[in-house]
Amino acid sequence: MLGSIDHMFYVPIFHFKIENWKYKKEKLLELWNSISSDCVEEDNLFFNYENTSSISHEHIHEIFYEEIQSLIVNLGCDHYQFLNGWFENAGKYGHHEIHNHGPIGYSSVCFINYNKDVHTPTQFISPFNDFINGRNLIYSPENVSEGSILFFPSNISHYTNPNLTDFERLIVSFNLAIERKIIGI
Repeated sequence: MLGSIDHMFYVPIFHFKIENWKYKKEKLLELWNSISSDCVEEDNLFFNYENTSSISHEHIHEIFYEEIQSLIVNLGCDHYQFLNGWFENAGKYGHHEIHNHGPIGYSSVCFINYNKDVHTPTQFISPFNDFINGRNLIYSPENVSEGSILFFPSNISHYTNPNLTDFERLIVSFNLAIERKIIGI
């Protein structure tokens, strides 16, 4: 019997390697160092998303402008709005519990201080379970290194595994509201 297979749904994730990474990393570390004293600590995870100033948002947006433009082109969108940005620093045993960033838009994670030999990347949970056994499906991106940036739908639940080393894992994240092109009928 001949048949075909099609995919009803898919969840796009974009993985870019940042050009001019050395320069951008330097700028990000300068920004991190200027705001890190305002961070909140929770289970050896330091973050500043509740204390980030509009100046920090502007700097994060400016640093990632080219990467955001690449995302917008790949999505075939017209406009976006930069909503917010923050840093997250995981010391030994630091991790981020399962969460998402709301029902709409795109979120990102950029790996600043990241040792691919000892750290694991952000883990993503499928919005639907395995159709055969009902288990959760986990996606762990490959080839993540310092200077990698991932863009993913904000409503996808994700988490980080505990950092089991003394080498701190530092990331920066931000959220975008996306506007698609309207095509008249």
